[in-house]
Amino acid sequence: MRATTRQIHLDGDRTVPPLPVHTLVADEPGPTVIVTANIHGDETTGLAAASALVEQLRDGALTRGTTIVFPTLNPAGLAASTRAVPGDGGDLNRSFPGKRRGRTSERLAARIWDELTTLKPDVVVDLHADAAASIPYALLDRPVSLTGAAARRMKEELERLGSASGLTVVREYPPDLYLRYALDRSLAGALVNRARVPAITVESGPRRILDPAAVTATAGAVRNILVELGLCASGPGPHPTRVQGGPLRRHAAPRCQTAGWLEAVVAPGQPFGRGDLLARIRSPGGAVLEQIQASRTGIVLSWIEATWLTAGTVTGTLAVREGR
Repeated sequence: MRATTRQIHLDGDRTVPPLPVHTLVADEPGPTVIVTANIHGDETTGLAAASALVEQLRDGALTRGTTIVFPTLNPAGLAASTRAVPGDGGDLNRSFPGKRRGRTSERLAARIWDELTTLKPDVVVDLHADAAASIPYALLDRPVSLTGAAARRMKEELERLGSASGLTVVREYPPDLYLRYALDRSLAGALVNRARVPAITVESGPRRILDPAAVTATAGAVRNILVELGLCASGPGPHPTRVQGGPLRRHAAPRCQTAGWLEAVVAPGQPFGRGDLLARIRSPGGAVLEQIQASRTGIVLSWIEATWLTAGTVTGTLAVREGR
């Protein structure tokens, strides 16, 4: 097995920190898998999970093929502990395939896009973080630009990869919202819809701190996918929080109508029915100002990483049954 590390300078004047890249090549040929992380600079779970994965593969876990790991796609955002790209405030994960003469985030997206697509990956796994109160889950993009057999094959491949991760599998927002939120311009979304490369997102853990359990779950999910693709002989298997019986899709939890502090009633990973109490908004003195109820059946994926909420804030992320 060969392991190399290099740095990629994305901007011509080298004002942007370089990206570290680990390339691990097994003695036996096989698929090429790219693992990316920290595209949102304040989402650090994937950063540590990527490093843990590299160590495992270097220690002999990689038996076939090539795995290329980008621990951070937004090192400037990492240093500033911010979601966006410092300087222009752009969301790198809504900028693909980028613009070579655009603002900083768009130029960076274009250079990253060129780098990744030149490597001709068979699969890409992008690592993100959700919130401290969350379960890890695999998020599947919508192949909105594909039709017929191509769309069907892509959906089937994404479902296979999501299931292989051992996590709860959640499809993205319905197509109309998916396009409204520009998710087809996320890294995974653009790979699926423009490059036609199967790409999934792993969401796990808090954003600005490294929770060891979340790091382990994230690295384990990637390892499980590598097992499915034949690159590794063994992985940790299903995560204890895995919820089956889908298909599920992402759905925003209700917005609170009143300012106050959030008291979650249903824990992440737990099911709820239509009309069930999900959470309460309380005053500083503890009085119940609002009760947040479910409009449909599903499970809680995460609660917002905050205690005091202003009126109109989305309280968390749910998964509901697809097609309803």
